[in-house]
Amino acid sequence: MITVYFILAVLVVLAAGSSLRDKRSAIYGRLFAVLGLSYGLLVKPLFVALDLPSEEFIQDNILSPLTATEYWNGSVLLLGCYALFVFAMLMTTALLRHGRPPRNDGGVVRFSVGNAWLLTLVGLTGVAAFLAQNPDFLTGASKNVLATEDLSEYSGGGASRLVISILYFMPFFMIANLGSGYRRDASRRLLWVSALAWVGFGFLSDQRGMIIFSLFSWFVMYRITVGPIPKKHLISATAVALLMILVRTAMRLASGDGGALAAADDIIGNYIGRNLVENGKTLIIIRSVPDRLEYAFGSTYLDAVLILIPRSLLAAKATVNIDTIIGMGVFDCRFYGACGVPPGLIAESYFNFGIVGVLLMMPLCGWLTAWLDWKVTRGGSLQRILYAASMVYFALSVLGSSIAAFATQFIMHIVILLITYHAARVQRRRPAAVPAPGALT
Repeated sequence: MITVYFILAVLVVLAAGSSLRDKRSAIYGRLFAVLGLSYGLLVKPLFVALDLPSEEFIQDNILSPLTATEYWNGSVLLLGCYALFVFAMLMTTALLRHGRPPRNDGGVVRFSVGNAWLLTLVGLTGVAAFLAQNPDFLTGASKNVLATEDLSEYSGGGASRLVISILYFMPFFMIANLGSGYRRDASRRLLWVSALAWVGFGFLSDQRGMIIFSLFSWFVMYRITVGPIPKKHLISATAVALLMILVRTAMRLASGDGGALAAADDIIGNYIGRNLVENGKTLIIIRSVPDRLEYAFGSTYLDAVLILIPRSLLAAKATVNIDTIIGMGVFDCRFYGACGVPPGLIAESYFNFGIVGVLLMMPLCGWLTAWLDWKVTRGGSLQRILYAASMVYFALSVLGSSIAAFATQFIMHIVILLITYHAARVQRRRPAAVPAPGALT
């Protein structure tokens, strides 16, 4: 069955990759979906097949309580679900390819560097407020320092994080300026300052994934707005991000309560275990419904909105994110703010509406991924910024995390983006020339 699985998995990934041949639209939603599928369906199962780094590790972090036979038989069935996603993505790409040619009908917007500096200072104020509220982060504490067994005591600093996210959008604005030739030197300086401030916050708050995902998003914006990324910038930015991730990882190893070896197991488990697309967790969650988890009937999608209400304004709020529901209901987690498990699209859909939800949501999200890639070629600066800021998270998190998690983040993104976009822009010009074929790829 292992051989059958890998043959079918390779076919699914190759089929998904064939959608990238379309050069008339942006490809980044499909690209990161393909990367997520490749890692989750090929690389992670390879660790299971080879019992790496050890048989005990695989049993504890991936299989338990499944047997190896249940894992491989179930994984073959899951490939059929992912095939629905890929088929919808391919069909949508093919149909749009033969539709009207893409055009930029949104104009070019320039952003005031002065106003952007003021917004950056506001974002830095949010960082200061967050660190004042959670001073342990200044000493290198992990994000688990926020964890608590009492929901009424839990606070993730949502209001401060919302203000801090201003820093995330400033590089997009400055890249838009570079693309239009507006105040290049000043825009380039603020681009580096705001980007380093944002990833610096990610470093202090122990959000390593945020660092690399943000970098990818800025790369996408540069590619679709300015053009090919200069090698020296690509190498230096990637090196800085990787160095920050390695240092933060070393800090977690050094501060692990169970010793360095236990911390190392946790870290390796993050990369080959239950984050992003992963067959084991998906099968375990599906098997837990409805015995350990009652069908949600869409409530997790509503929770994606309700969770945005600050607990300081509604102390009795019982809403938690779907990762926490899964972690506590299936994987026996006892703490809010720690050890949540992102279900992935298949398990989330099954948790809400059973097999009907899976059969509906997989092709729907495949269609949406391809459609968003096409749509950005028909929009202006606002649409391109929103696409670049969200598409990496969408393609990776919807398949491997949840629609609910992405929806929460997207709502926060759109609120801050609209405010800062209108606060920073200085003028609007008529549409620029249509990018040459392949310019968005």
